[in-house]
Amino acid sequence: MNIIDIVFAAMVPIAFAVAIWYYVSLFKLSRILARDNPQVLSRAREKRLMRTSNLRAAYLVLSGTKDSAFDGCKLSSRALEARTQASRLLYISVCVFMVLLAAGLTVSVTKA
Repeated sequence: MNIIDIVFAAMVPIAFAVAIWYYVSLFKLSRILARDNPQVLSRAREKRLMRTSNLRAAYLVLSGTKDSAFDGCKLSSRALEARTQASRLLYISVCVFMVLLAAGLTVSVTKA
């Protein structure tokens, strides 16, 4: 077993754990938005034609916030902290996935 096999084997559970942690953080953001900023959550839900869940609306707030506001509504300090944490976890999960993908491709190429 070489180092790439070990990295690949270690990254699989890490990728699942980080992805679950991100979704829990996004759910926490949606709960904070529902409590502290219900107008922001309702505006995010109105952005789509179809019925949007609170989790999807929280993602829209996560990706659409500019200068501490979403669509003209200021976010509370707790919502901004939760948004920062969710955003950080999103970037970490993408990085972990990329390392997993690179290790998996390297393992598949070297085994062939």
